[in-house]
Amino acid sequence: LREVRVESRRGEATTCSLAFDSVRQEDGRWPVQDGGHFAPWRRLRIDAWFGRRSEEVMRGYVREVQVDCPPDMGQARVTVQGQDESLRLDRVHDRRTWSTEDAPMSDGQIAQQIAADHELQANTETGLTLANLACDATPIRFLMDRAEANGFELLVREGTLHFRAPQLGGTPQPTLLVYAGEATNCLRFALGHDGHRPDQVRVTRAAEQGTEPDRETVAPDLPLL
Repeated sequence: LREVRVESRRGEATTCSLAFDSVRQEDGRWPVQDGGHFAPWRRLRIDAWFGRRSEEVMRGYVREVQVDCPPDMGQARVTVQGQDESLRLDRVHDRRTWSTEDAPMSDGQIAQQIAADHELQANTETGLTLANLACDATPIRFLMDRAEANGFELLVREGTLHFRAPQLGGTPQPTLLVYAGEATNCLRFALGHDGHRPDQVRVTRAAEQGTEPDRETVAPDLPLL
């Protein structure tokens, strides 16, 4: 094993990449490719160990296996791509009506049902309730749209689907230190700010006869990270 890389973002699936040296044995077998450990859809779990303490980084499934055998035999690699358990929610295109006037369901109830259908636990908040709500997508893409409509985050961690407002009340991690000598705790840091995106939106509603237009300025209600 040459490299393990895990990418985890709020609102997106956690993915991993495992890079192995590809070495051919004398009997003609290739241990990584032929070992059967990384067949697509096999379960995987990555833990980080700190002395005797371990912390789960991600769990999910093998999504893709790539083999590269360049002219230089020493550079031959097998790369295993994995994704968290949200991958199970991206397999079937679902067409169904979730909420109707006669049987309304909140977005939180829908997320709970989708989680149960895919053998996941659920940690959800109620969210919006629409009189007519239909799905014409894979479950994960449908939930991503509903999370955006509610201002929620959508995560799958340790067997649990989280559909909720961002959790910002925990203890923050230590300050990131870059180029700080022995105190450095961040290998790389990049920051970007798009000044073309609006900071607020002004809404003007048409006035009734004899009255002034109704103007309202709307700003984000989420805390600045």
